[in-house]
Amino acid sequence: MCLSSARHLATRRHSIRPLSSLRPLSSLRTPSSLPWGIASSHTHLHLNRRVSSSPALQLRERVRDCLSHLEGVLRTIDAQEQDTSLLRESTQSLDGLFLLVVCGEFNAGKSSLLNALLGGVHCEEGVLPTTSTITLIKHPTTSSPPLSRGVAVREVPVAWLRDCQLVDTPGTNTIDPTHTALTQDFLPRADCVLFVTSADRPFSESERTFLAAIGAWHKKVLFLVNKADILPAHAVDEVAAYVSRNALAELGDPATVLPVSSRTALRLKERHAAAASSREPPPLGTDLRAVAAADDMLAAAQWLAFEQQLLQVLLSHQRVARKLQSHLSTASHLLSKYEARLCGEGRLVDEDVSTVRAVKARLEASAADTAADFEGQRARVQLVLTQLGQRGHTFLQEELQMQQLPRLLGKDALIRRFETRVMSDTAEQLQRTVVSVAEWMEAKSERHCALVKDLLERQLHTPHHAVSRYDGYGGKRHALLLQLQRSSSEAIAAYNSTEAAARLVAAVHTSLAQAALLHVGAAGLSSAVALKATSLMDLTGLLPAFLMAATGLAILPMQRYRLQRELQVKVRELSQQTDVAIEEHLQQELLAAKQRSSDMVAPFALLVEHAAGSHAERINMLRASRTAIDGLLFETQKLASTDEDGDAQPLSRVEQ
Repeated sequence: MCLSSARHLATRRHSIRPLSSLRPLSSLRTPSSLPWGIASSHTHLHLNRRVSSSPALQLRERVRDCLSHLEGVLRTIDAQEQDTSLLRESTQSLDGLFLLVVCGEFNAGKSSLLNALLGGVHCEEGVLPTTSTITLIKHPTTSSPPLSRGVAVREVPVAWLRDCQLVDTPGTNTIDPTHTALTQDFLPRADCVLFVTSADRPFSESERTFLAAIGAWHKKVLFLVNKADILPAHAVDEVAAYVSRNALAELGDPATVLPVSSRTALRLKERHAAAASSREPPPLGTDLRAVAAADDMLAAAQWLAFEQQLLQVLLSHQRVARKLQSHLSTASHLLSKYEARLCGEGRLVDEDVSTVRAVKARLEASAADTAADFEGQRARVQLVLTQLGQRGHTFLQEELQMQQLPRLLGKDALIRRFETRVMSDTAEQLQRTVVSVAEWMEAKSERHCALVKDLLERQLHTPHHAVSRYDGYGGKRHALLLQLQRSSSEAIAAYNSTEAAARLVAAVHTSLAQAALLHVGAAGLSSAVALKATSLMDLTGLLPAFLMAATGLAILPMQRYRLQRELQVKVRELSQQTDVAIEEHLQQELLAAKQRSSDMVAPFALLVEHAAGSHAERINMLRASRTAIDGLLFETQKLASTDEDGDAQPLSRVEQ
């Protein structure tokens, strides 16, 4: 039974509060009032500190165990190496820093957004695509998470990067498809996605497509409408509402959509640092309205709303919960992939089981039909010999008459007449009939093999869209069917019908020789069969005249009757021995045909049998993993909602 995909709706737990639910700007905390001095350059978030005996730590260890167990399960079901590697990497990075991944179309302002967050120009900007690789932005004192090849690392000495790392990604709508592929490949590693769209072209088709990929991994997303300062305020509200509607339609959850003006924000941060005579950028969450001109007040307020929302993601239990949710969501996505695969494989295995049973039944029925036709094929040979006996009886009846006495005195002439009238072309008829029977058996044998070959070709070319041809049962099945298709064609081509016919002719040859009626030489049955007259009738005591005189006329009918009876006995013996030889040959050929067919289908039947036996066990393993992941996701939601509506309290900061 397939695993329902409906339960995956429950994994979208990490919805983002809509813009309307944010606190008004007047209620936002100033840098000095934020907990633990977030805006202070002397303290930081300590996102990667262990908490002794805390529920968060215990939950993290349980998540680690769950992910490790799932990796083992996926290996058991022959998952793709890239998926098991991703899961292993996810498990290893549970202790790592929070990853904020910035993505969007090129020229949407991703690089300028990162520069504004970092408070300085660290990422190249331009109207053309400027980012062609994944770039990890980290503090010089922190270590990098497990990274794939081609990921660049840029170190920026900004205080809050000690506890969080940024990831800059290539634009998703460049002419180079590898840019989009690189970004999509990195999505599973994200703990939160900052999705940047431009106010002058919000939510394009390529963005919608890319957002679907983000939604598949159930990642937390903050939507940023950059370059908001190019539009009037009412237009910004319309754009934000438009993006919000489309995000809801694509992700199924309410989304936070925040308008920002990153270049204005960077300019204000530089002005703030200059006013404070500081070489360091202002801390995250700094209210820039203090240094903003009237025209920039809205942009400063919008930026503060964005950083305040970002801090809510990074603080306290929510930060820990979001990271755990991110890793569990990655595991859930991979699990969903293999639930779907096993669901499709289950249907395919059931079809294959039914097909193998049907083919075996058809082979048995075909073998039974063939065996039932044996009697008719043997009767064809018996008819030739029966006609031989009838001609011999008629010959003796006509030849052994008193009026034929002068003709009987010529022994050689009598034998020639017997050969002409009785034997005639019996040998040729017999050989033609035997060869015809052999050809009939050949056709039956080919039909057996054709049944299996048709099965293999039909199963090979029947589309199964839910099952991959490159991994799992589908991959093994496809490779085996290709191999068996070739081998079955070779087996059919290798079957030598001439040899089969020769074997049957040889069997009949042996029967004739054993009957001592026909002499078969090495030249073959049709060319070397001659009559052994002394085997048919003993004329030595019949022909001398003195014997005729001594016995009288009554002896001739007696001799005729005796010879007719002996001829029929000889023909009957020959018929019986030939019938046995043909029956044995047909049985052997049928057995060989059944064995060839069985050998052709056996590897596929064995694969199907093994898959059917292990499928239920694999389904149960995935169900257990699904139950564990769903339970842990529920617990992370509870952890995330602990301080959802109240002040976030710091975790005890104990060095690992």
